[in-house]
Amino acid sequence: MFNSKLLGLFLVKFIAAYVVLAILWGPIKHTQAEFFRQKTTFFFGNFKKEGAVTFSKQNQNGHEIRASLFNKKLQAAARQAGRRDFRVYKLPLNSWQIGYLPTILFLALLIATPISIKRKLWAALWGLILVQLFILFKLYIKLLWTFNGREWTEVVQLSGVWERLVSGLDYLFVQHIGTAVIIPVFIWIIVSFKKEDTALLLSDS
Repeated sequence: MFNSKLLGLFLVKFIAAYVVLAILWGPIKHTQAEFFRQKTTFFFGNFKKEGAVTFSKQNQNGHEIRASLFNKKLQAAARQAGRRDFRVYKLPLNSWQIGYLPTILFLALLIATPISIKRKLWAALWGLILVQLFILFKLYIKLLWTFNGREWTEVVQLSGVWERLVSGLDYLFVQHIGTAVIIPVFIWIIVSFKKEDTALLLSDS
């Protein structure tokens, strides 16, 4: 049986921390979006051998970022020919849903966790690294599947088992917001708890 007092205190702290972090989105959302653009440009600016992605501001329908996907060689050829009408696919992104939500969920859980400050600091370090890797993985799958669905880009052409695999990953990790909640919870559990914590959590005192 779970320690009811400990669980109640944890829930109160978690809700309070989550609400505060969510409210902070208002004043920091532009900074967060800029950081998101810089991070994603670093990792995905060059996509595969011939692809490229640019991330720019877009304030429309809750999407602060627009990813433009294109083929670098086709762009260069069009410019050499004096044309500026090379094809670009524009993908709207919401940095709250993709990046900020899983981050603050993990942080709120960690803040509410009844462990020492030293353990929290180590858990925060490793947990935030894992959360960022999860965010980058989600975006990579999204970009990979988007390129694959636009054959004219000639960047990604999946088939057979690889196409089914990426389609499944896109369905599981990108299309459903639930994974933005579930994965941070798993990360929190992995980095926060030790085997000996079980007795404290289960004792009803």
